[in-house]
Amino acid sequence: MGKAQSAADRAETLEGMTDEERQLYRSRKSFVYVRHDWKKYFEMTKPAEAQEMIKAIIQYDETGVQPKFSGDMQKMMFESFFKPEIEKNFNEWCLSCHTNRVNGSLGGKARAANMAVVEAYQKQFKATEYSGIAIADIVRNENEAVSRLKENGCTDMEINVLLKRINEIKAIIKV
Repeated sequence: MGKAQSAADRAETLEGMTDEERQLYRSRKSFVYVRHDWKKYFEMTKPAEAQEMIKAIIQYDETGVQPKFSGDMQKMMFESFFKPEIEKNFNEWCLSCHTNRVNGSLGGKARAANMAVVEAYQKQFKATEYSGIAIADIVRNENEAVSRLKENGCTDMEINVLLKRINEIKAIIKV
């Protein structure tokens, strides 16, 4: 069974991401974070230079290609001030996308929570199924599972004990 990614896994993911994956994420990103402290730079520059820098920020965020500048001061400001923030925001966005993709392949948050219950039950009771029905199916859809358990010859008392145990585990892990 798959598990949601931890913070350490996310950090490793970013390091292991191929250039193609990064470019794919970059092509899908449709925003740039503009920080309030950037205002200082734009107030100090001429309108034409500020416009050039804004275009460069957007170009870099969209393509990852280093922009060309008309002056050395702009290049230095971009390299030391804007680029690190753009990269930081882009990396966080990539990690978020990747984590969402991994969690989506697990069936999303609801399924991940259900899988935690299933794993806890299986660990506690050392069983993967009950009367021929997978514990995961019992957790996901209790009503359908109860009908199937009855069809398999389980008594109401057996079913109630099983559901009580599953609900106790759900309460412990707060699902």
